[in-house]
Amino acid sequence: MEYGKRFLCQPNRNVADKQIMADWVRAHDGENIIKTKAEVNGSQIENLRTASIPYTEINDIKDKVLKSFLKNKIVANDSTKRIQVKDIPACIHF
Repeated sequence: MEYGKRFLCQPNRNVADKQIMADWVRAHDGENIIKTKAEVNGSQIENLRTASIPYTEINDIKDKVLKSFLKNKIVANDSTKRIQVKDIPACIHF
């Protein structure tokens, strides 16, 4: 019988926690795994074309990509890039 570590990752899906995760991932050199979208009210589309208007930024990170990113950070050979599980935001549920 063999035993090994198994990593699970089930991040929260609400907007506030997605922002916390995105900020944390950016701070740990993971900008490339974040999928950022902007959302505007349909009536503002014409304004968007002609002027700067407020918008909602939506950050999304695929669960499998986040899990892989975290695993790589935990086992990183470069101690300056390494993280510990306790450093991961609670909303990620890792």
